[in-house]
Amino acid sequence: MTPRRAWLQELALRRGRFGAEAAADKRALLARLANARIRRARDLAELHGHLLFLKAFPDDSGVRSDADAALRDFAGRVGALPSRERARLADTGIAGTTTRHCFEAPIAAWLVARYPDAVSIDWSAVADSGAIDSLIGLVAQRAEQDGLESQDLSTRRWLAVAAGQGRGADLEWLLRQLVRSSAIRLAWQPLYDQAAVPVAWRLRSDTGSTTVASWACGRRAFRAGGLRRLPSDPRRLMATPLPGIRRLGLSEAEEVIDVTRAALAARCREVYAVTHANPEEVYLAELGAGTSMALIGVVRSRRLSLESNYGYLLLSNDVPVGYAGVTPLYRQANTGINVFEPFRGSEAAYLYAQVLRAFRTLFGVRRFVLNPYQIGAGNREAIESGAFWFYYRLGFRPVDAALATLAAREQSRRVSRPRYRTARETLARLARSDVELVLPGARQADRFQERWLTDLSLLASRQLAAAERRDRGTEAAEVARRVAHALGLRDLASWDRGEREAFVALAPLVALLDLRALDSGSRAALLRTLRAKGAAQELGYVRAASADPVLLPGLMAIARRAGAP
Repeated sequence: MTPRRAWLQELALRRGRFGAEAAADKRALLARLANARIRRARDLAELHGHLLFLKAFPDDSGVRSDADAALRDFAGRVGALPSRERARLADTGIAGTTTRHCFEAPIAAWLVARYPDAVSIDWSAVADSGAIDSLIGLVAQRAEQDGLESQDLSTRRWLAVAAGQGRGADLEWLLRQLVRSSAIRLAWQPLYDQAAVPVAWRLRSDTGSTTVASWACGRRAFRAGGLRRLPSDPRRLMATPLPGIRRLGLSEAEEVIDVTRAALAARCREVYAVTHANPEEVYLAELGAGTSMALIGVVRSRRLSLESNYGYLLLSNDVPVGYAGVTPLYRQANTGINVFEPFRGSEAAYLYAQVLRAFRTLFGVRRFVLNPYQIGAGNREAIESGAFWFYYRLGFRPVDAALATLAAREQSRRVSRPRYRTARETLARLARSDVELVLPGARQADRFQERWLTDLSLLASRQLAAAERRDRGTEAAEVARRVAHALGLRDLASWDRGEREAFVALAPLVALLDLRALDSGSRAALLRTLRAKGAAQELGYVRAASADPVLLPGLMAIARRAGAP
């Protein structure tokens, strides 16, 4: 074993130990590794992960400073690797590497706006340029058609001529033309997504990479006393209000969105709410000991119908350590957590308990639901990591009674036999059901089945299909007019555009209710809920819908009847 390999192994053992002696040992190992010539991608990636961990969870300022200094020089170490080894670091997000991915349109546009000289079409991944040709055809002028359709001129070459020879100009040019085209202004994003344009993002040492990603959101804190652990009764912690959650101003909100997008995109990941982020709705929740959560809402035009959708980023000492999303609906929230690989085995369980506490405080929910994918259904990584048991420790239990019994039996074996490991086949069985965590005060009658969203959507579609002589937009507007009349709303002139569009979007679902039977108080409450859906911040809708005695309880009753045999 080489000395550098031994130092890396020693650092892996010591990074989770804390205190003055542990800090001195870590700094000594970092000093040795700083001068070590590392020629293998695997070893360099391992060192990078340790450095990120030490920066996010340092014993003291010295450990953090040393880790930070080592990360600032990391692109040079990547550049010194043999080309074959360097290629093995693709898609890691490390400075000096390249991330290759088919990003959705808003993220691709964001990338070329933030890193115009570092982002381009990944021609090495284009086996057939037909989809890109179709996009170009939407914006090319008639005089350009012969060149575009020529068998003697490749799409790549045509774009180089049209866009100029600047590095990365091909993707920037294409997106700029699609955005500017008045003919497809409303349709260019889905057309771009359908084309699945591969993008290459060359990550530099200064911005964008996971190596330097950070956002200063509060006081830093050190871990001289060790990492925080999950309390014996995590549900009690979750039920306790979390003070100090605040909505960020526009400038800070845009910074958070940028950091979150970069942290995900560099790792080839996307979250719907982050892709369609709303700078007017970003909240910051301090989770203690230098950790925090930034919660990001969705722009009004891309919100879901009944559900609400948020993405979140977890930070520790300014470093992004994890992410996921949450969809609150009525008195429950569907959620999960993804911890970035360097930080697994740190404070993940405690931090997630704090995240659920923040959701309980913000949304007023009393039940948290996880879909099977989060614990292993079609998700090999979740099976390999034993994600089911991570959530079980927090208090999540299978909704299916038979699987709940199986889980309890497996847990008994785990407790009585410390070396016992649940078989992969058993973990796959346990992932066949939703799991849920129920807080005090939750009622079974309040549980909203996800399949009801599909049932209700189909009922709305049948209603819109009733008038075949009108297009669906016109029919939706007519349904909205009838709903407004039934609720005693003469017109929507006093509502802003976002509020009016949300009303029209929800009207086919609201029309399923017996609106004539409502008293004046119920009609007024329903109108407040519908208007809140299109407000600048969707949080008002989440809270109003939870308290509204008409909208969701009425739709739940309809869905139950629709799903009855």
